[in-house]
Amino acid sequence: PMPNLYALLVGIDDYSMSKARDLSGCVNDVNHYEALLNDFYPNQLKLEKLLNLEATKANVIQQFRNHLGRAGKDDVALFIYAGHGARSTASTAFNSFYPDGYDEGLVCADSRSTPDHYDLADKEIALLIEELARNEPHIAFILDSCHSGSSTRSMADLLGARTRSWETLDGRGGIM
Repeated sequence: PMPNLYALLVGIDDYSMSKARDLSGCVNDVNHYEALLNDFYPNQLKLEKLLNLEATKANVIQQFRNHLGRAGKDDVALFIYAGHGARSTASTAFNSFYPDGYDEGLVCADSRSTPDHYDLADKEIALLIEELARNEPHIAFILDSCHSGSSTRSMADLLGARTRSWETLDGRGGIM
């Protein structure tokens, strides 16, 4: 049998619950991904979509675990996110592992709505990916947001994976 494609698509334009400014085009992009996946994988596709205010941090984590977590050996678990990305000060508990002192993460619909609603941090994403990897699916991420380059970078340490990225420019055209 053909492997299944478990896809979780998250698109956020409406950040009215959060202190982030609204975007435009993220939901449209996710809808285009959905159409593309339906065209190419009509029989294998198992798709869940969270749009705008549905895309709370708790809902993203729940769908990641409950939907993408169904992907088994040789299936594909695909996560697509279009929305704000951000950088924030990390807990000092991570200083020995991440000396830059920052988290990079995805800004969910309810991120920053109250002092106890945080972004979905790169360290949390790494844990979610590690949980998925236990079932041995192929895992793919498409992150259309600022600060997305390092959202999965810690996976190299956990799973021996390699990330591909371009070096940061120092503002004068040189590579840092």
